[in-house]
Amino acid sequence: MPPTVQPKLPLPLAVTLAVLVATALSALPCVASAAPPRSAVPRKGLFLRAAIGPDVMSGKVSFSTTTAVSGTPTLYSYEAGFNGVGADVDLAAGWAPLDGLAIAVEGRAILQMTGSAKLPHTTLSYLSLQSLGGLVQYYPFSTGPVHVDFGAGYARTEYASEEHAVLSPRTIALHADDMSGLLAHAGIGYDWRARTGFQVGPLLDVWETRLSSNDGRTTARGVSLLISAGWL
Repeated sequence: MPPTVQPKLPLPLAVTLAVLVATALSALPCVASAAPPRSAVPRKGLFLRAAIGPDVMSGKVSFSTTTAVSGTPTLYSYEAGFNGVGADVDLAAGWAPLDGLAIAVEGRAILQMTGSAKLPHTTLSYLSLQSLGGLVQYYPFSTGPVHVDFGAGYARTEYASEEHAVLSPRTIALHADDMSGLLAHAGIGYDWRARTGFQVGPLLDVWETRLSSNDGRTTARGVSLLISAGWL
């Protein structure tokens, strides 16, 4: 049986195919690099953010209560300043309808760890301040790292009271209702952005709140230095 003879391509055709394959392979890195880096893609679409960091706050509290002393109702009014250091936690979720402009719902909790308001006969130790509202995060250059934030919403505070004095013959009972009101804040931040859309960076935020209840009023302000992480 005669041996099988494999067909051979003409030399010019083989050379042409080899050149085409080599050209296609060399073009692959160029095609991959043609896609712009994430940092060059405008910020638009789903927006998520979580931030946490230390907070320094100060403010003033005023309170009134009526207490029976020796059988006679007596109105007591207290006012004192307070300051302390605590922690600030912020969560936000929303959408960026325009390049570099995100609108979100924001929840925030500020916990005061040190400091208290010293009132006559009573110490008010502020425990937490919570707020729920809206947030606008804006990048002046939609592909740049710098952003400014503005937010406002409903706020409420909870605190503990400790009575430490006795008036003849009864202890003053200070009924500390929860206070509610408005919290507003503004900040500036810097985000490093990955190709996946994940971004992280520092955020400096200043805030102020005004709260009231049937028995008193509180004004407070603070500065928070946060580390934020999220997606946009």
